[in-house]
This record gives sequence, structure tokens and C-alpha cells, in this order.
Amino acid sequence: HAYQLGWDAMVPMAFLGVPVQQFSPCLRALGLPHEAGIAVHRVLGWATVLLAFGHGALYMLAWGLEGGNKKVWDEALQVCHHGPRVTDQPARRAFRKRCRGVSNFFGLVAVGSGVLLALASVAWVRRR
Repeated sequence: HAYQLGWDAMVPMAFLGVPVQQFSPCLRALGLPHEAGIAVHRVLGWATVLLAFGHGALYMLAWGLEGGNKKVWDEALQVCHHGPRVTDQPARRAFRKRCRGVSNFFGLVAVGSGVLLALASVAWVRRR
């Protein structure tokens, strides 16, 4: 289920930039104003964040059930799939081009950035 949520998060993410253009051909074809495009963009953004967060949370839950907190941190901080932790590597080795696997660490950074961006888009936060 965690794996599928990652794939599901790519669908709204792929359409995030389409409705926000000022003169979007898609919106014009549907006869929608720019404000409707912004509303669609916000819904797509929240869907992306929720699916990506669920993807990471379910993987962390699975790792925790499998091996406890140590397993969670070991998996979450991996630079490459089944590779060493990013905390155990010099920066130049963490950014090698030889890594072709899954980078859990950079996925964690991306989800964290997405959550911060989503929280910053909440009207209550923006007004303060």
C-alpha cells in the first residue's frame, strides 16, 4: 500500500502546473476563470502532499514494525537503496552519479519541503 501511494502521488503532481497559468489553454477550453484554476491547483497540491506523506508514513510504519526505531532511521537516511546512511558518508559520496536506486533521504527532504509549503499556503498562516 505504501508503494502504491507513491505512484498515486505522481498523478496530481503531474497536473499541478497546468491550471495556474494566467491564460491556460485548458481553462479556456473549459470556459473556467483563472480563479477556478487556482482552486484546482490548491486541491491538486493538497492531494499530492497527503499522498506523498502517506507514502512515507506507511513505509516508516512498516520499517518500524520490522526492526524498530533503528530500522526506521537507517532506512530513512539511506542515500541509495540498500546503501549507507547519508550521515555516514562525506557529501561528495552522497551525490555520486553511480547511485541508481531509491534515495530515501532525498525523498524525506522532498516530503518535508512539500509539507512546509502546504502549511505556508494555509490562509491562517499566511495572514500572520
